[in-house]
Amino acid sequence: MLTLPLITLNADAILWSLLFCTLVAAAAGGRTWLGRKRCSVSEAERLAERRADNLAKILDIANTMNTTLDLDRLLTGIARAVRESLGFRMVLVRLLDEETGTFKARSFAGLDDASVAKLRQHEVPLEEFERLMRDEFRMGPCYFISHEAQYWDRNDERLVIPDLGERCEGEWHPLDSLFVPLQTRDRRLIGYLSVDDPADRQVPSRETIEILEIFSTQAVVAIENAQLYSDLEAKIDELRWMTARLEESHETRNAFMANVSHELRTPLTSIRAYLDTVISEVRPKLKSQHAHFLNVILEETLRLTGLVDDLLSFSKMEAGKIRLNRETVHVHDLVREALSVVAAEAEQKGLTLVEDLGDVEPIPADRDRVAQLLMNLLGNALKFTDYGGRITARVREEEDGVRLEVEDTGIGISGENLERVFERFYQTDGSSTRKYGGVGLGLAICRGIVEQHGGRIWAESEEGAGSLFVAWLPRRGEPSEPPAPAERRRVPEQIVRLVAEVMQSKSASIMLMDEEKPELFVETATGLDPLIIRNARVRVGDDISGWVAENRRPLLICDIEEDERFGRKNRSTYESKSLLSVPLTLDNRIIGVLNVTNKVSCTPFTKDDTRLLASLADRLTRILNRMAEVEDPAGVLPPTQVALQAIIDARRRRGDGDTGTMREMLAGTCTGLGMDKAEVEIMKYIADIYDVGMTRVEESILSKPGPLEPGDVEKIRSHPQVGVDLLSPIEFLDQVREIILHHHEWYDGRGYPGGLAGRDIPLGARVLAVLDAFQSMTTHRPYRQTRSPEQALGDIRRCAGTQFDPDVVRIFTEVWKEIGVTRPPLESGARVPVALRDVPRERCIP
Repeated sequence: MLTLPLITLNADAILWSLLFCTLVAAAAGGRTWLGRKRCSVSEAERLAERRADNLAKILDIANTMNTTLDLDRLLTGIARAVRESLGFRMVLVRLLDEETGTFKARSFAGLDDASVAKLRQHEVPLEEFERLMRDEFRMGPCYFISHEAQYWDRNDERLVIPDLGERCEGEWHPLDSLFVPLQTRDRRLIGYLSVDDPADRQVPSRETIEILEIFSTQAVVAIENAQLYSDLEAKIDELRWMTARLEESHETRNAFMANVSHELRTPLTSIRAYLDTVISEVRPKLKSQHAHFLNVILEETLRLTGLVDDLLSFSKMEAGKIRLNRETVHVHDLVREALSVVAAEAEQKGLTLVEDLGDVEPIPADRDRVAQLLMNLLGNALKFTDYGGRITARVREEEDGVRLEVEDTGIGISGENLERVFERFYQTDGSSTRKYGGVGLGLAICRGIVEQHGGRIWAESEEGAGSLFVAWLPRRGEPSEPPAPAERRRVPEQIVRLVAEVMQSKSASIMLMDEEKPELFVETATGLDPLIIRNARVRVGDDISGWVAENRRPLLICDIEEDERFGRKNRSTYESKSLLSVPLTLDNRIIGVLNVTNKVSCTPFTKDDTRLLASLADRLTRILNRMAEVEDPAGVLPPTQVALQAIIDARRRRGDGDTGTMREMLAGTCTGLGMDKAEVEIMKYIADIYDVGMTRVEESILSKPGPLEPGDVEKIRSHPQVGVDLLSPIEFLDQVREIILHHHEWYDGRGYPGGLAGRDIPLGARVLAVLDAFQSMTTHRPYRQTRSPEQALGDIRRCAGTQFDPDVVRIFTEVWKEIGVTRPPLESGARVPVALRDVPRERCIP
């Protein structure tokens, strides 16, 4: 297929100009284009009228051709138009294939199937056609080869010689040929028309030739347009294919980076935990050389963790999966925080940190990204500044932004390297024996952060004279907190951020129902692009949020691309393919939807996550309702923040132990005791939050290996009441508060805080007591040895009737045997659930 450039030709102007000239000539009785013979006025009028009719036909044909961009349909239309409107019974259109240098038959009119097949099979070489274009055959822009020239050989099998019946002398002969070259404005040949057997059986007149010339000119324009469109579609298809392959490559790379990050982070976390334990407990007893070895291992572990984090951050930035969450940022605070973080390392290297903060106003920016920017710049300065040097962090107000500077007195950068320091994986010393480590991503990440904010970053340096890195951040952009109802909006904004942290997700949003039409709009969100927050609207019943609003049921999607209900390509706003959406209902009325996406671990959300989010949604609905009813909504925020933060702290301390098995045992025990489904779900929720009071007990008390002091005992005994107080702003069920408050009561009445006994203890609290004891005994504690599950079960059965409800112990044991899972003990240093420590003088379980 030939690829052609588009040429511009105004068909209407040419045709009407020709028509006008013809009419003028006819009116003047002058010479016509058909010859030099002077015609009478009546003959001229008839000629002009006939020419006008023919030109009008061509104009109609041209307009029709220019509306068709499909090349095959266009060529078929051209062949039919020549046959039906210009008076030729047989028409062939060939186009030049520039790759093969031959003319290929593309469309036909008036030919039988056998002739068409023969013409398709035979391709005419360009050289052969050019031999036909002789001056002796030239007839204006066309070429007419008369049978009298005896140019054709009747025996040539390539020829299609039509059967025209008997013909008189002077009429069209079967061996007569008329070719109309199709040439662009720059005289480039793209094809030709071969026309045969005129309807009047006459050799074409000059008038017919002129009409063919005008027609061929318009045909060329239409063919060029269609070919250009065809090429454009081909390029678009190729681009789509390449884009799809690129997206697959990006997805594969991101999945690889997520897997690598997970596989590296898990052992690194364990190594770090063991190291911390060894360093705190063993190092004082080690020789100085051995202690030095431990420090080296710790430093290398931290360095490797930083490299993994940089690789993951850069991969997400390259994939466009990091969205700015703009808010009002006080740059001074971020600089002070960053300097405090690097202070210990600077002191070890004998470096002086200088804080030079001018008077600047807050800017709309992503707090986490700006903090990362500062840490990377300071880390770069620490790396390349030798002992005794100085590092200065400077902030200056500018007319339309804020200027952040990190200046050091380090080794500096040579001129040839200065322009490339922000390139990914670039190192000023790329040799294998280089002194300074790293993979060359820190400054590349800095550039990505600054450019994402619409700012600029550059470096000024001389080799051996230190370096100055400057990041300019603009003041334009909208913070996520609009000024109008700021206080009223601040409550849900803070809440949704805390919800994201509780669920360990990077993005969360609250969508509320529009009061005027059945649509959801984003009331507030974190981790989403501000444009999405402002513009996203979903009709009830449509898409994921609309489905949740219509069905009033939570929706867990593990893979958005495989879910048959919402199967589609993953959106760029999702770093993972898993998401959660739960309804917000109040008094059996749907008021909105709560969504979380982009789990920090890059793993799918689980049913347990769904249950927890649904439980939080019930409580957040009441918070939002209470906020709407009070005059001072800002007063709702502090206690709510404290409650959610306590849940976050408890989940962090509990970590990612074998919670799946424990929840399964909890559900089985509750069901076996006759609790209904709703009560079981409440117990699952309580299992996630019951130990929030322990977040107010110092870690030094929980990890103390020796006897506890009376004050320590009192703090531990007070944690159930502390937990209830912490949760009171978000907890509306008395049942939940009662279970949390009394989960350390003993069946014989010797527990705390109320000294309740037997059936006076809420059933849920009696179940939780057994679960908590089992979990505590099978988890490492500094003050006693870890027990196996079998040993723990034996101890629990021994204390049935004193510490624990015998019925609960019996059902719990049966559930454990039915599950048939052996839960291995967790070693020291692992992130495990922090169960409640046993109080001296009342211990039944050793």
